[in-house]
Amino acid sequence: MPTTTNHLLPPMEKESSFPYFTYNCFKFPDCGWIAVDHVPEAVIRKEAREVTVEVEYFWLNPGRDGWIIIRSNGRNGAEQIDGNDINTNKEFFKSYEWSIWKLDLKDAHFGTRSDGTDLLIYFGADPNDIDICYIRSVKVYETATPDNYAIFGAADFQTGTNLEINICNREQGCIPFDVTCPTDETSHDLPHWQSEMEVIYGQTDGSIIIDGNQIPYHANDIIFINPDQIRTIDPDVITSFHYLVFDLAMLENHYYNSIITDIRLKKTRLINIVQKDHPAHDALRHICRELILMYSTTSPYGEMKIQSLLLDLFYICCEEKLIDHNYKNSTSKKTDYIRNAISYMKANLASPLTIHDIADSIHLSEAYFSRYFKTCIGSTPLEHLNNMRIDKATELLLNGRNVTDAAFDVGIPNVGHFIRLFKKRYGKTPYQWQKYRNLQ
Repeated sequence: MPTTTNHLLPPMEKESSFPYFTYNCFKFPDCGWIAVDHVPEAVIRKEAREVTVEVEYFWLNPGRDGWIIIRSNGRNGAEQIDGNDINTNKEFFKSYEWSIWKLDLKDAHFGTRSDGTDLLIYFGADPNDIDICYIRSVKVYETATPDNYAIFGAADFQTGTNLEINICNREQGCIPFDVTCPTDETSHDLPHWQSEMEVIYGQTDGSIIIDGNQIPYHANDIIFINPDQIRTIDPDVITSFHYLVFDLAMLENHYYNSIITDIRLKKTRLINIVQKDHPAHDALRHICRELILMYSTTSPYGEMKIQSLLLDLFYICCEEKLIDHNYKNSTSKKTDYIRNAISYMKANLASPLTIHDIADSIHLSEAYFSRYFKTCIGSTPLEHLNNMRIDKATELLLNGRNVTDAAFDVGIPNVGHFIRLFKKRYGKTPYQWQKYRNLQ
C-alpha cells in the first residue's frame, strides 16, 4: 500500500530514463493524528488478538516535549492506550534518523468499530523548540505471522490537525529521505511541463489546469499528463499525491504504429482523467499501487517488473479506450507560446522585465498575451514572474546570500517590496525563512 506526494514538482535531473517516483511523509510541527481504517481481514483476522504495529518515524530536533500514542480497540469497545513520551524514553526520540517503533498489542479487536477505525495514532511535538515529527508509514500484522502484513501510507490514512506534507524525490526507490529538502516551499504551484509521461494518483478533491483547461478531480481519480502538456494544480487545495514520471522511450518496441511512440511524438495522447467510477479505474489503481510497492524493492530485477507494470498500464488504457483519438494537437501552438514565455522569464529573472518585453519576445500583443497567460496558467504574467523570482531567491538564501543581495540578484531592487512578496509566498520574511532553514 502506498505512501504519497503532494503538488507539483520541478523537472528532476536524472542520469537515466528510468522512471522515478516522488513521495512524502507526514509532518507534524505541533500535534495531530492519523487513523488506520479497515485493515484487511486477510491480514488481521477478527479473531486475532496479538497484533504488531510498526510506525516508521523521523524526529527532528527533539525538544522538551514529544510523544507518540497508539489507541487500539479492546474488548467490548474499550480503548487501549500505548505510547512513548520524551520525558521517560529519550532513546525513542532519536534525532536525524529514520526509526521504527514496534508495538505489540496483546488484546486487539480489529474490525469491531462501526466507523472502520482500527488504530488511531496521535503525535505531539514541541513547536517552541522547532521540534518536528515526520511519519512515513505504518505496518500492521498478526504477531505470529509477520510475513503477512499491510503497510499504510498517506493515501490510506484519515488525518487531522496541522498535517503538512514533506516532499522528497526518489529514483529507482534508492534515494534516501533527506530531511533538509524543502518543506515549506510553494514552487509546486508554478506551471510545469516535461517531455516524460506523468501519472498522478491521489486521495483528495481539487482541480488541475491542463493546457489552459481547468479540470476537476476527485479522491482516487487517476490523472495522466502527456508529454509537454502544461499543468498547474490549484495551490489553495491541500492535496496528497503520488507522482510517477517516466520516459516513454523505455517502453517502445519496434512494432509498426506503436501507440506508445505516437504518444511520445504527440500524435495522440491518453485522456487526462480516469474517474473512480470508470470500468478501468480499479485495474489502473491496482497497477499504481503495485508500482509504488516496487519502488521500495531491493530486488535486482525490480526494473524488469516496473517496465512490465507500465506496459500493463498502457495495455489497459488501450483496451478500455482511454486514448484520445480526436486529439489534433490544436493547442500545441498556444502552449508553445506559454512555454517560450516562461523560458524567457527564467532566462531574464534579474532584468527589469515588463509584460511588453515578455509578449514581444514571443511576438504577441501585450493584451492578448496577458489574457491567454492568465487563462492557461491561472495567474497573471507579473504574478508568475514574481513567484519565479522569489523561488530563485530561496536558492540564493540557502547558499548564504544576504537578503539585500538576493533581492537584487533576482531583479527586485526594492528590498521592502521583495520582503513583502517573499512573506506572502512563504509565510515568513526572507531572514526568518533563512534562519529557520539553517537550523535544520
